[in-house]
Amino acid sequence: MKTPSVLTIVLVLPMLAAAFLVRPVRQQRMRLSMSSFPSSSCALASRRAALSGKVTAAAASFFLLSNPTPALAGVKPSTAEESIKAAREIKAGLKSLAEMQVAASKADWETVKTLLSRPEFKNFDSTATTLVRSDLLTAEDKTSLGTIRRFGLTADYIIMIGGLETELRVGGVLPPLKDAIEDLEDEEGNGKSVNRGEAVKFVKLARGSLQEIDRISSSVLPEGEQ
Repeated sequence: MKTPSVLTIVLVLPMLAAAFLVRPVRQQRMRLSMSSFPSSSCALASRRAALSGKVTAAAASFFLLSNPTPALAGVKPSTAEESIKAAREIKAGLKSLAEMQVAASKADWETVKTLLSRPEFKNFDSTATTLVRSDLLTAEDKTSLGTIRRFGLTADYIIMIGGLETELRVGGVLPPLKDAIEDLEDEEGNGKSVNRGEAVKFVKLARGSLQEIDRISSSVLPEGEQ
């Protein structure tokens, strides 16, 4: 992975700082507003908040470290073949999200978990990087997807999928993050349930973001596939 340039760090660091400085204030307000609830509810809220913070960090790291602007980093643009493959992965993701929305509405979390293990989700970072490095997309399209200067549709999507995974971790469907087990696990094993409303919301929002990405990426596909 190429080391981020000084310009990259200067452009992105203030945005990252803002994200992480604002978060503690919001968490403090949440703790104050939850003070009248039982301890198990507070623990569950704290767990969701901490895991959500890791989601934001992951999204920010993707744009900082992938450095997807060839003009600044000297990165070789994606080939036409790579671009077309990436656009097809986006369409595969849309199909899977349609299935996932149905499963989530029925609280079928095992199906949701299985769908999340598909390549179109696991390899999304690579797919997004290929698209923003493609000469088949316009500069405006790449800005909409996201560059080192600003977050875009791809960051929205990553955050929504991360929010869904957070709900599944809290509910015990996905394993907890390694560095969060001791601090965030309820000692009595309470709180092991997926909030269906939140999970469905994250799936819908992720699907909406991916539809916007597909609207852009479809332009690189043959006319019959658009």
